Order: sequence, then structure tokens, then C-alpha cells
Amino acid sequence: MVGIQAEEVHNSPVYQVFHDAPPSEKYQIGVRYLDDGVPSRARELIGQAIARGHDSGEVRFHWVLAMLSKRAYRDLTPPEREQLDCVADLLCNYRDDEWKRALSAICDLLRRLKEARGDPGGAVTELLALPQLQRDKVVRHLDLVLTGGMKDSVWAETRRAAEEGRFAEDRLNRVWAYFHPRPAGARARQPEPDSTTSSDRVRAIGSSILFVAAVAHLGWLLLQQTAVLPVLSYLLAIVAGFVASRTALEWHYRNARLRAKDDLCFSSTWIDRNFDDGFANRVSQSFRYYFAKYVPKNTTREQWLTETRGVQAALRNEVVEL
Repeated sequence: MVGIQAEEVHNSPVYQVFHDAPPSEKYQIGVRYLDDGVPSRARELIGQAIARGHDSGEVRFHWVLAMLSKRAYRDLTPPEREQLDCVADLLCNYRDDEWKRALSAICDLLRRLKEARGDPGGAVTELLALPQLQRDKVVRHLDLVLTGGMKDSVWAETRRAAEEGRFAEDRLNRVWAYFHPRPAGARARQPEPDSTTSSDRVRAIGSSILFVAAVAHLGWLLLQQTAVLPVLSYLLAIVAGFVASRTALEWHYRNARLRAKDDLCFSSTWIDRNFDDGFANRVSQSFRYYFAKYVPKNTTREQWLTETRGVQAALRNEVVEL
């Protein structure tokens, strides 16, 4: 007999059950089918095991899960509902253990669902009080049976249990990155505010008006003469002045910024500040370590550290002050 014939099979369990297999084996394979999401086949195999005398609270618990898995209560046929109703009468035959308590909680839930006006709150409380193994199975396979407020209660309890157990099994040390607070956002040094005053603006406007008036008056005097060369020289001077003013402003700005940076980088000194958490000290050590570690080619470490001492101090002070 051939169990399976295929060209390739990837991550797909295959269970082969012989007709004369013992009931315990059929039950175990039925549970595997249930865990793998095949409740119809699980119902068949577990039902056969029960029919041949292999019955207990654990077996009946998995049979009920197979009956309800991936199905809402309204999807059950009348014969199936009658079969589930009979389970409550069999509880007295089973040993008192966690499987029997889980089965009793499911029977209580089904009874309350059968009563249209029944309050399922008590049954949900019983389900939530079950051990984790049984509770997880119930929550998984009775997903469509638990609706509305029942599912909200189950999820609330699941969340509470997760919050209480999130530090279990030394997780704080094993996966410490998940328990650290979110780091603060990046901070940057703000530019200095504009230092221009109203009097500076008045002087600039007044000087500009006087300059334009003087240039215009000079041009008027030249136009009254008949010589061409002075007029051409005047026009050339205006064009040259316009070009020079545009480039001179940018040159002055760049030169001032370069001089300011040179003063900052070559004259900065370490600003020692005492912080309770030692932050400034750690920043200083980091700058010294990495500047000493990454030295450009064809440069000695002593020369590199000496020439960049001001840069180190400026960058370090900026980080510390932020």
C-alpha cells in the first residue's frame, strides 16, 4: 500500500493510520490533525478511538474541540448539538483533573449559549481560570464560538497574563533591548538670534539713500558735459560697483565664517562640567578614544591629536551642552 506519492513535499506532515491501528494511536494522530488545523479528520479519528473504548476526560476534551474548531455554534447540526449535550452527563465518569475541569467549562459555555438569554460570563471566567495548556487550546479552537463580549474578556485576560509574564524566564536580561525606553529625539544647537537692531537698519537705509543720491548727482553733472569718455567711465564704474557689491558680500560672509570656525576649532578648550551620571566624562573619553583610533594615513598619532585638539574640544563641548 502506498501512503503518499508526490514529486516534492515541503514542511507537510503526513499521518498514515491503518484500519487495525489501536485506539490510542488513532487518538494521538487525531490530536495531531487537530493541532495542524484539520478538525474534520480529527473528529473522525478521535470518534473511532472513543467508539472502541478509549475514553477519558482528555480524549473527550479534544473530541469536543474537534467538533467546534473552525465552526460557530449555529453551524452545528441538530445531531451534533445532541452529541455535545450528552458530554455533560459523562463528566462523572472521568477522573477529576485539569482535562475534566476544562471539559466542564466548555460544557457550561455551550449550555449558556444554547439558552438564548443565558449569561456566558461565568463560563468565560471558568475558561480563563484553566491552566495555560488547556486555556490556549480552547481559545484557539473555539475562536468562532467565543463572540462579542466573551472574546473581549478572553483577550483582556490574555493581555493581562502577557503583561504579568513579560519579565518571566529572565527576559529582562536575555532580550534587554525590548525593555529599554525609546531613546530621546535628536537635538541640535540652535543658531544664535539675529543681533541686528533697529538703529542698524536706520543707518543702513540712510547710508544707501545718500550713496544713491551722490551717484545720481555725479551722473547728472557728467551728462551736462559733451565729453564721451567721462560718461563711459561713469557707466563702467556703475557696472563694476554692482558686480563687486554682489561678490563682495558673499566673500565677506565666507571669510567671516571661516575665521570664526578657525577661532572655534583652534582656540577651544575642554569645558569640564560635573554631571551626576558622568555623561560629560563618557563623551570626553569617546572623543579621545576615536580620534586616537582613526588616524589618517601618513600622519603620526601625536601630530594628529595635536592638530585636532581644538576640533575635538569644540565638538565635545557642543555634544555636552546639548
